[in-house]
Amino acid sequence: MLVGGDLLLEYVQLYRSVWLKGRLGGGKTSLAVYIARYLQSRGYKFISNIPVEGAIRLPSAADFSRAVVLLDEAADFLDAYEFKSELAASFKYLRHYDLVVLLPCTDPVHRRLRKLVVERVFRLEALLPVPPIWLYRFWVGPSMEWPGRKAIGGHFLFLPNAVFGRYASTHGGRGVTTVAVLRALRQALVEGSENIIAKELVIASEDVQYSPE
Repeated sequence: MLVGGDLLLEYVQLYRSVWLKGRLGGGKTSLAVYIARYLQSRGYKFISNIPVEGAIRLPSAADFSRAVVLLDEAADFLDAYEFKSELAASFKYLRHYDLVVLLPCTDPVHRRLRKLVVERVFRLEALLPVPPIWLYRFWVGPSMEWPGRKAIGGHFLFLPNAVFGRYASTHGGRGVTTVAVLRALRQALVEGSENIIAKELVIASEDVQYSPE
């Protein structure tokens, strides 16, 4: 489940091409599956290049209209510089197809596909004795930037155990400072989640000065 993730889900449907970046074992595919299933519950076909229960497996899928496509390790699976396949060609017309592409990948995907970027920055279980609770940040990618535009993005929490049961991941994120984590955590929960576990993680840090990553 997501905590403070409403804006992320709104942006996923707005920008439609999402690069989930990070190291191996960083939770990229898990979050992508969660987002894909969220869209599937709202009438989108779920298509994937890896085995996922309830998803249509590539390359058998032929109709990419009103679909969410998950391409795990997309840089290896798809040559984004050469739009040759029917699927890749449809990337040019995401809104026309009502298509969302989720690209969890360690290596950078093509710049044109980085409309929205998502990255895990910290595991709360590395700081506190709690089940996996992961802090992410997201921002509008380089293909949607222009001079003078204010940076757009935010933070949210993902609780993988609530979705997949027991989940283990050893990568702790990008090594942000504890103060930055606490500040971002407060931002992620600013909407006032009803989740008890998440509320208990709102550490009293009002007197702590923010330190950038």
